[in-house]
Amino acid sequence: MCLPFGLLSQKRVAEPAFAAQLPQAAPVQHTYRELSLAAIANPGAALVGILQDSLSELRQTNSVLQLKYTNASQLTQHYRFQQVYLGIAVYEGVVQANLTHEGKLLNLLTHLKVFSPVALPVLAVDMESVRQRLLASFTRVTEAEPVWLVANGNIKLCFRFVVQTRESYGKAYEVVHDAEADQELKRNDLAMYHSGKRSAHDKQMATILPAEVCTTGRGYVYLPDPLTTAQVPYACPYCDNANADNSQLNAQRQQVLLKDIAYTDADARFRLRGPYIRVEDVEAPNTAIATTANGDFFFTRSQSGFDDCMTYYHADSMQRYVRALGFTNLSQAQPLTMDSQGDLADNSYFLPSTPPFIALGVGGVNDAQDADVIVHEYGHFLSWMASNSNSGFERRGLDEGIGDYIAASYSKVISSYGSGRVFSWDGNNEFWPGRPANTTITYPAAQGQAGSNFYLLGSVWCSALMEAWDIVGKTETDRAQFQELYFNAANMTLRDAALQFMKADSLLHGTTYRAVFARSFCRRGMLPGNRCAEGDTTFYLDASGRLVDLPFGVFAYPNPSAGQQVTLNLGLKKLTDQADVALVNAAGQVVMATSLPAGSHTLRVSDYSAGLYYLWVTNRQTGQRLRYTLFVTH
Repeated sequence: MCLPFGLLSQKRVAEPAFAAQLPQAAPVQHTYRELSLAAIANPGAALVGILQDSLSELRQTNSVLQLKYTNASQLTQHYRFQQVYLGIAVYEGVVQANLTHEGKLLNLLTHLKVFSPVALPVLAVDMESVRQRLLASFTRVTEAEPVWLVANGNIKLCFRFVVQTRESYGKAYEVVHDAEADQELKRNDLAMYHSGKRSAHDKQMATILPAEVCTTGRGYVYLPDPLTTAQVPYACPYCDNANADNSQLNAQRQQVLLKDIAYTDADARFRLRGPYIRVEDVEAPNTAIATTANGDFFFTRSQSGFDDCMTYYHADSMQRYVRALGFTNLSQAQPLTMDSQGDLADNSYFLPSTPPFIALGVGGVNDAQDADVIVHEYGHFLSWMASNSNSGFERRGLDEGIGDYIAASYSKVISSYGSGRVFSWDGNNEFWPGRPANTTITYPAAQGQAGSNFYLLGSVWCSALMEAWDIVGKTETDRAQFQELYFNAANMTLRDAALQFMKADSLLHGTTYRAVFARSFCRRGMLPGNRCAEGDTTFYLDASGRLVDLPFGVFAYPNPSAGQQVTLNLGLKKLTDQADVALVNAAGQVVMATSLPAGSHTLRVSDYSAGLYYLWVTNRQTGQRLRYTLFVTH
């Protein structure tokens, strides 16, 4: 079966016969750039001129930039610019600038198209005619614009549309139509589309809903799934068995509070609607949403109300957690609509339609009965709210990895059982294999093996962060990931994302966790060579805190420690050199200091508490100093 849990269902419409005319995938281009500039006041206006002068692709094509999208986190501000030629947008030609609130430019993500300038062509059809044709098959056209499509250095004028199957919610597709040949070139299920507009439906929803008051209810849920809490593998009686109840699965339910659910005076019923989440019936199989007279949503898994309760509790909990970390704009004015039984297939998806919503599938194990699925899809929503983008093969893989990481982090803090896999209950069974959260596949290897499966790239990202999670902990790793979301842009690569993550970590934590995150990324080949050093876990930090090449070698093993002692190798420039060695804990306290010659030494660690330590090594003869990260476990 195809791998589920995409940002959209992975079903595809039939490819047109002219698909061969479309440009083939280009070699991966890392788009991350750094420019040394003074602080920029009023970046939205000032950056246009600065970038126009700095980016050769714009001069080469006589293109200009127009500000298209802005967002900000608690630490940073972000501006996305559209490449424009002859007053018309260049399809997927964008530049994103990431700055601090003080106006310091942190970096750029550039994906500009290069082509030979042409005059406006004679069109074979007008945009309104194509729009009317689309309305014969779709209910709504939410976006329509002319665009330049660039393929192999050639440029042609096209029309781009976003269409929906229904007035509200419904599946959405992007259509690109050749205006010169009157021929449809693309019709894609949308992962994300570029629109920050709220529909009239969304704006009016508060007046349509009946008068409600917020109150607290109770419900039964899995925390996060029955296999994790029972600490057993998938096998009957811990199996799906056509969604049947049994005493073992019922015993894994736990009672939770359902915060701020709605009470409707008109019918004296409690509903799973709150300030952040609204559980509604949107898609087939069109199951009525559970309501209760007393606010108690006490259901078993064979009842659809259990899926409703799971959906509300876990998604609502995620938003409250994100807000508690200081990320208060990763939500929308109205609650996000979620359908706990919204797809007949073994598939779930987030769709940023107008308005956006999440649908959870009922094929195999009901997706809403595994918190990993709910949180993964909600992770896509958080990513969309932060960056408003998701196009590009590796960018889509990154978003899958972000969703997997957020889900794995959410579950692991509850229990570490089975934490090496994501979707412990919904997947890893006869229905589909799930995905790893601990893969050792490297980024270059994943690029070669991925083919059309960008989920493999996502597993590399998720596994790198979960490795760091074990040292840094949930809260600070999560904070760095949420901050990194704002830096993301279309067509970026995993390497771009790793560099952005390191920047986000630096803004949040200084250099406290830099070596830990760098180690995880470097082990998987996601950071460029000049950001990594030989010896896997060894990094030299210069005065500005940047990772640079090593002046000499230090290596300890096993690392993490697996017993009472580790072996420390000092590869100094000369065998006669001496080094001052200090072991410093994460709080900055020196717990051991000594002087050692070059060579191999035994370092006793059993007297120290488990955790993160730094070995500061200074060559007495040269004065050169480096820091080595050591992980002590017992």
